[in-house]
Amino acid sequence: MEPDQLLRDADRLTGIPGIIVQGRYDLLCPPATSHALAARWPNAEIRLVESAGHTLYDPGVRDAVMKAIADMASRTSK
Repeated sequence: MEPDQLLRDADRLTGIPGIIVQGRYDLLCPPATSHALAARWPNAEIRLVESAGHTLYDPGVRDAVMKAIADMASRTSK
């Protein structure tokens, strides 16, 4: 991807539901970035993991991602 491509082209996600899992202490992709994406992606929700940074191995991130996948699967199976 090009720099800023996801934010620039986020309007293409209109109508597609999504869940953004974000670590509060993520220095690589700060929470402001997910809020900017969610502002351009109307069908997305943000789930903030309070004690986490960037990696899947930070406390709570893996569980939040697994729950987001399960929640999306249950929404699409209805």
